[in-house]
Amino acid sequence: MPGAQHLHVRDVMTSSVITVAPDSEAEEVARVLLESHITGVPVVDGEGTLLGMVSETDLERATGRPHAKAVDVMAGGVVTINEEAELEQAERLFDERRVRRAVVVRPDGRMRGIVTRSDLLRGLAREWDRAGLPPEPDMDAIRQRVLDVLGEYGGTASTVKVVVVEGVAHLWGVVESENERRAMHGAVAVVPGVLGVDNHLIVHSGTVT
Repeated sequence: MPGAQHLHVRDVMTSSVITVAPDSEAEEVARVLLESHITGVPVVDGEGTLLGMVSETDLERATGRPHAKAVDVMAGGVVTINEEAELEQAERLFDERRVRRAVVVRPDGRMRGIVTRSDLLRGLAREWDRAGLPPEPDMDAIRQRVLDVLGEYGGTASTVKVVVVEGVAHLWGVVESENERRAMHGAVAVVPGVLGVDNHLIVHSGTVT
């Protein structure tokens, strides 16, 4: 979008995020998840630096160790993104890592918030609106454009079901190869009006796995 002012992750993220300290006991963390109706919580130190994430699964593994600390049960390798990243960069990260949310951090590693795929879609829709594109594209029209593109794959496309929700094309079905799966994903991603692709296609290998 030449000339358009691109939004950054900081513009669409949620900055009010529940966190726990590294020395919080597992029992306390479990209570936080239950009372807040969430499935995971970031672990940050006194300086606000992200250390990891504790999920319901991590707590299940800590069963029998109620006094274990968050730092002992948390998972490392949390998907993070810089607050200065543009939305297109965040979207690529989500697709590459196959996640629906990421922790937003400052350049110094301190936590700033959480950004979800829904946040990105809303932000991208705002950018489209600024560029003079329809703010509420016709989902049926987008779906038909996706089906037209998939029609180029012949018989295989007949096994693919397409659902478009809020600009995200959800692909379901069976394809013949991983290359075809990726090709379809790439083709759909550039269809006008498509803001994202949720690819649930599976590869047929004699038996469906």
